Amino acid sequence: MDKLSIKKVSIITICIDLIKVGRKDFFQQMFDSVQQQSYTDIEHVIIDGDSKDGTQDYINSLLGEDLVHEVNFISEPDTGIYNAMNKGVRRSKGDYIIVMNTD
Repeated sequence: MDKLSIKKVSIITICIDLIKVGRKDFFQQMFDSVQQQSYTDIEHVIIDGDSKDGTQDYINSLLGEDLVHEVNFISEPDTGIYNAMNKGVRRSKGDYIIVMNTD
């Protein structure tokens, strides 16, 4: 596949209070799965609803590792799941968009 035919894929994941609700391990599995994909042009857009339980620190700690794919992490208040998804779509740069839940 030549470079001109490669399309960017944006994966949007929304979350809030992963630690409080016991979803941290599921998030880790999902995050690792995205990073292990062999397709070369992936961006992962993670939208957090301004968590106050340590989720922001946890996700930021994942970003310090050697990442295979670009990750854009945004944490700010939203008005719910669809507002967060739409925020992710607006911030995506991909030709194709996938919404992937935290688990």
